Amino acid sequence: MRSTWLSLLVLGLFACFTFAFEKIDFEIFELQDELRKQEGPESNLYKLLGVSTGDSVKKITRAYRKLSLEVHPDKDSSDKATKKFALLSNAHKVLKEKYARERYDFFLKNGFPVWRGTDYMYHRHRPGVLFAILFVLIVGSGTQYLVQQISYVRTKDRIAYVIEEYSKTLNSRDARKLQQQVTREPGTPADPEILPAELDVSLLRKPTVWDVTLLKCFVDIGNKFGLINKENAEPKAETKKE
Repeated sequence: MRSTWLSLLVLGLFACFTFAFEKIDFEIFELQDELRKQEGPESNLYKLLGVSTGDSVKKITRAYRKLSLEVHPDKDSSDKATKKFALLSNAHKVLKEKYARERYDFFLKNGFPVWRGTDYMYHRHRPGVLFAILFVLIVGSGTQYLVQQISYVRTKDRIAYVIEEYSKTLNSRDARKLQQQVTREPGTPADPEILPAELDVSLLRKPTVWDVTLLKCFVDIGNKFGLINKENAEPKAETKKE
């Protein structure tokens, strides 16, 4: 129950953080990243246009028109000039709009966040459908394998606890026999009258990567078309050397 509430709390905090920013914020973040990439880490939109934070929209527009003429595609068709022209246009677009400028001034004063949420990362990098499918399959398979390992360890711990509690109800002689069965040499069969099969940890099968559904499907398909030999694909159990 505690783990469920903890998971819900984490998901709630993550959701609040993810949706804390607006669309205009993402546009500002992307513009600021591009600005720093072209002009340096200390640059901002005001420095780019050669104006101060308190200047009016008219003054900002005049500065934009003057600078944009210098790098206009009709005058300079180089890649650097084209990028600079686009940067100036986007800077002017943000600073001429009251709300967008307020948001930019807020982040400029308080700092731009390092992590801006999954929405921004998706918008920034735009993964393809194939990447998304592979990502889901890999994460899902990894989660399944992790759950299987955790279940295996918990089952072993539960059996150890049951054996410990059961041995307390036995006399010293029977308890010693039970302990001998538990700690017997690997590969040696247990005495079912002393150690029942449901308490025999050696009978537990440790999960492997081949128990993951995705790999099982690949192996089954390979076997069906004769491309994979399952016996060779799965790891063989180690045999004890005499």
